[in-house]
Amino acid sequence: MIPESETLVVQGRLFFANRAMCLRGLESYRHAGGPVPAEQDGSWLRYDFSGSVPRATASQVTRAICGAARRAAGGFVDVMVAASLGVRVRAGGSWKVCAPSLPGGANRRLGTLAFRNLQGVSAVAFSPGGTQLATANAAGEIWLWQVTSGELLHQLVGHDAVTTMRGTSSLVQAISFAPDGGMLVSGGLDGIIRIWDPATGKQLKKRSAHTGPEGVLDVAVSPDGTSLASVGSGGVAKIWGARSGRVLAELDCQGIAHRCVFSLLGERLVTLVGRGRCLIWDLTKSEVEHSIEAEYGFENLAISSDGRTLALGHAQHPPSLWDVESGRKLGTMKSPNDRILEHFGCLCFNPAGTHLAVFHWGAYDERSGFLPNSLRLWDVQSGACGPLFEGALKDPRSMSFSPDGKFLVTSGDTGLRGTAPRIWDVAHAKESQLLPGHAAAVCSLSFEPNGRWLASCGEDHSVRVWDLQNGQQVMSLPWDTVLSPFGAFSPDGGSLLVAGGALRIWQPAQAGWSVHPAYREAARRLEFAHGGRLIALSQQGNLSVWAPEGERELLGIPGVVDFCLSFEGGRVLMALEEGGLKLLDLEPVSTTTVSVKGSGFRALALSETRQLCAFIDAEGGLHGFDLIDGVELYARPDAHARSLALTPGGSQLAVGRDDGSIWMLNSMNGEKSCDLRGHCGAVRVLRISPDGSQLASGSEDTTILLWPLKSGHPSP
Repeated sequence: MIPESETLVVQGRLFFANRAMCLRGLESYRHAGGPVPAEQDGSWLRYDFSGSVPRATASQVTRAICGAARRAAGGFVDVMVAASLGVRVRAGGSWKVCAPSLPGGANRRLGTLAFRNLQGVSAVAFSPGGTQLATANAAGEIWLWQVTSGELLHQLVGHDAVTTMRGTSSLVQAISFAPDGGMLVSGGLDGIIRIWDPATGKQLKKRSAHTGPEGVLDVAVSPDGTSLASVGSGGVAKIWGARSGRVLAELDCQGIAHRCVFSLLGERLVTLVGRGRCLIWDLTKSEVEHSIEAEYGFENLAISSDGRTLALGHAQHPPSLWDVESGRKLGTMKSPNDRILEHFGCLCFNPAGTHLAVFHWGAYDERSGFLPNSLRLWDVQSGACGPLFEGALKDPRSMSFSPDGKFLVTSGDTGLRGTAPRIWDVAHAKESQLLPGHAAAVCSLSFEPNGRWLASCGEDHSVRVWDLQNGQQVMSLPWDTVLSPFGAFSPDGGSLLVAGGALRIWQPAQAGWSVHPAYREAARRLEFAHGGRLIALSQQGNLSVWAPEGERELLGIPGVVDFCLSFEGGRVLMALEEGGLKLLDLEPVSTTTVSVKGSGFRALALSETRQLCAFIDAEGGLHGFDLIDGVELYARPDAHARSLALTPGGSQLAVGRDDGSIWMLNSMNGEKSCDLRGHCGAVRVLRISPDGSQLASGSEDTTILLWPLKSGHPSP
């Protein structure tokens, strides 16, 4: 909690469909005694709260802003507040940062918001001292993090949105620290380079650098920190004075350069031009000293810390090493296996210059077929390929070693909410425990029947098992299929079944996965019903009911889009491809077709008494339906709902929403009893524990919150 004497400043980005209506409403809210917007830049607003919100928490403040914006637009506005930014507290003229606290009403958070970026990660860089990590995103922001704690220090907002053939974007494409850590330079799709003070988060300078569709593609700071280099649209590399912000030289690259690095003493600049040439410039003469060309060209580069060795890479050829001073080729890295056709991505030397980190993507083995993306360290002296780093990996835009060489950070995919940079332990060739939890949205939850564990599956293609007593992650299992996994514990708790293509089984006593012995179709969803029967939905829309021993199919129903079970698992509600719903009773087996109004189905919920079903339509509207009388009980088209769960007995309905909140409603009339807030991304999945004591919510912010329930209601 924050003392009343201090000033609370919450920073967030508001996204809305009707900006004018939203701003008019917020102005009315201010006149009614609400907080005053301190700054406004496009769709970004900052609010200062002082005495008007005594002892406020971050969640309370973001609720106030979000609620005001929604009321302003009459509910027809899509607002997202980046609550994971935390709050900044000004006390005695100094600033400190508070990490987002556990929201009121929740008793545990599984996973972490540390280093999470709601707009994906497009570039990463460690500060020279290794104490800070900078991550850039597609929303024109750069976030500075404390490495040891994962807390957000500053959010640098400034890069403008531009319209391209792919849409509107504020993508920050490159960031670079000065060697002394006193300056951070960024370049974006808007063609602007900006100079920031990492200590205060203030923008020091802004210069228009490269006008054109590519904008600024790369930036670099000279070793003495007196000059900068930028490349991008226009076919020139520009050298800037760091203090004056003036152009010192323009180097005609005769093509678009997309990478640039300084040599150790700053007397040379290396640029990659197009996909075919590497130019080494003598900056004392502003002319090309060496032009390196190869039959296959170059797409990536890295320079060693001593400035002597240059690594050049191409997508379909192993990296080659070159001497910077002479432009002479030193050798080529050796492919680990001649049988494997590999593709190579970004490169990065470790600080000692002894190893080169190389991203491998889309490898193809003649015997095994396509292999998962990987990250490896190559020995510079021998050219040999080192061990494979453990863990699923997407295509990173950039990589950076920590100054001590112990960690390697890779950027995440852009455009995915809740993505984070991946931090790798170099010595053990695996992902560091600095980032426990999912790296992308949580899409599936399953309680172990005895209440010991919770299994979660995410869009980062991982399956994780959590100890509910201490909140610690006890197991992380990679999932190597294209589809995101969906998991469910068996009724005895002895195994975890996961769908998402192949249907596989994990048992604590086993090492790795085993394939389900009977179910051979590509499954995308599964649940265990009453009596231990397995309900599985295939990719082709076939719903199958299997005997507990899993050796024979009891029932098959085609044309199913989605399904849900009642809390006790005695009934199955199915959404059909042709429209409408079908109810399946398992004891005795019988089916009933239900005609309902609604455009598609996003999520379903079914009461055990067979009287009530609730569903979310394709537009996010919430509907309650009486199955016995065949009438609609209520409809809330403005719910912006994403997930559903009925409490034991069916009296309360939990509704996960796009803004990260959870509504608790009376299931029969749709009236709201309370509002649970704590997520800063859409709530993708809700699950109630077998004993009805806990509600688990999984979100696009990559975390899971546990909410205590008493008699089917949230605890106060």
